[in-house]
Amino acid sequence: MREFQEHKKQQASINRTFNSKWVFFILLIALFFLIRGNIRIIKNYFYVKDKNDKEVKTYEDLKAREIQLNKDIERLKTEQGLDYEIRKKLDVSKEDEKIIKIIDKK
Repeated sequence: MREFQEHKKQQASINRTFNSKWVFFILLIALFFLIRGNIRIIKNYFYVKDKNDKEVKTYEDLKAREIQLNKDIERLKTEQGLDYEIRKKLDVSKEDEKIIKIIDKK
């Protein structure tokens, strides 16, 4: 019986300690710092996620541009493609051709 009473006294002492205002205050401060740290981690997560999304979009745009450039290169390897680009850029014609330019007065 004495062991039981001593055990109850120990339990009461432990309960009083954990139910005190100081322990509650310390736990509240610890909880504040834990939440603050997690908020900072969450902010960093969203920042990195946004940055990653932008980089993925840039990568996809560059991949599409690479595909388009490869198509243009393949077109320029042919005689018709090369002829078209020369006419478009340099405004020239073949020997027996005539060029008509229409100029709109505005």
